[in-house]
Amino acid sequence: MKNKFTGLLFSILLASSLFAQRNLTLMDLKTPYTYRVNPAATPETRFFLGLPGLGHQNVQITNRISSVNNLFVKNAQDSLVLNTSESFYNRMGERTYIGVDVTNQILAFGFKAKNSYFNFDISNRLITEVGFGSDLFKFVSQGNGGSLLGERAGFDGLGASLMSYIEYGLGYSREITPNLSIGGRFKLLSGLANLSGTNTSFGITTDPVNYSLTIDGQADIKSANTLIFTDSAYMNNLDYMRLAKMAYNLSNFGMAFDLGATVKLSEKFTVNASVIDLGFINWKNGVSNYSVNKFSYTFKGLDLNSLLSDSSDIAKEITDSLTSIFKVGNSTKSYSTGLPTRIYLGGAINWNKYLSTGFTFYNEFYNSSYRAGVVLSSTFSLRHWLGATLNYGIYSRSSANVGFGLRIRGFYVLTDNLVALLNYQAVKAASVCFGFNLVIGKPKTAVVAAE
Repeated sequence: MKNKFTGLLFSILLASSLFAQRNLTLMDLKTPYTYRVNPAATPETRFFLGLPGLGHQNVQITNRISSVNNLFVKNAQDSLVLNTSESFYNRMGERTYIGVDVTNQILAFGFKAKNSYFNFDISNRLITEVGFGSDLFKFVSQGNGGSLLGERAGFDGLGASLMSYIEYGLGYSREITPNLSIGGRFKLLSGLANLSGTNTSFGITTDPVNYSLTIDGQADIKSANTLIFTDSAYMNNLDYMRLAKMAYNLSNFGMAFDLGATVKLSEKFTVNASVIDLGFINWKNGVSNYSVNKFSYTFKGLDLNSLLSDSSDIAKEITDSLTSIFKVGNSTKSYSTGLPTRIYLGGAINWNKYLSTGFTFYNEFYNSSYRAGVVLSSTFSLRHWLGATLNYGIYSRSSANVGFGLRIRGFYVLTDNLVALLNYQAVKAASVCFGFNLVIGKPKTAVVAAE
């Protein structure tokens, strides 16, 4: 019973929705892995090989709460304190988040065959996110008084989510005509761990007259292989070989598709579009699901005389009341989750064979949520061995995003936000992506893709 409620509490605190990497600078740099954002993109090499630890490595951190400069302010004593101004809460919105997205490529290779290009890769993906609501910060700074007195302090946005899986991707792109290239990737997914929640809410209302507390909420939590974080008995008996095999035996099976196209409208104008991670994972290994029916409980305080005479009766009465209200259900039924799906729409003006100016409109969908961004870029290319791109983006409720990427033959390094490396206190998003590949030859014909 203890483990059951511990797991439930952990899951309620963590369940939320999650989102994936943008990789906006990768779109323009034309590395061997630009196919991860547009499958129609053809690498500027006839063959590439990415080895473990050297291939595509990507880490992204997104903070939509606020920049560090705005999160804390100086008080009269010149000390840094949490910003509690009403304007700060209003800018935050009802729900915001901190997210981390990691791609660790295990192995990859690709090669050109006439007008086609084939690629294959194995990657480890981890997407996790912690969500907050502005009422949480109000509650921390003001307690249940202040502007929250008589109002519901809604913690519906509080929680986190996690999705970890191994991805096996097989891609193909082809130059249909000199002006049209298409591509696609089919991906088998082996789920490692997942935590997600739907219809999950929690709130506290303080009566302005008698100060009684009304707690309301509900929860529907689905999880797979999260007992490793919540149950010491599970951890003590954990079979690490079984855990390693699970990464490759597809016991939590999934699949996804990427689709892309690049169209050369003229010698100067190019447009492209792609859909990434249109798919699902079916979780049936290590599943532990929890549900709490919708409830509302009002705590009117304690009778001091009864508390002094026999506190055990008071504790029992409260426990009985909570037990009758919190109807907790538990099951091991399998379930499916979709992937955060991204859509890229872009175009470029190719001034000459060295310089182009482009734009990318980024869209991301997961469950009922939507996020977007826009990037303007300028890219320089010298033959097939040197490239550099600089861009400016607006996303994550921030306009302080300057991306930069550099490619020298088989090596590349890029970031969606160069400002984060120079002044981390002023930004909301930070990312770094790099890789080194063995490359051989160059294409006989260059396909204009994802400029």
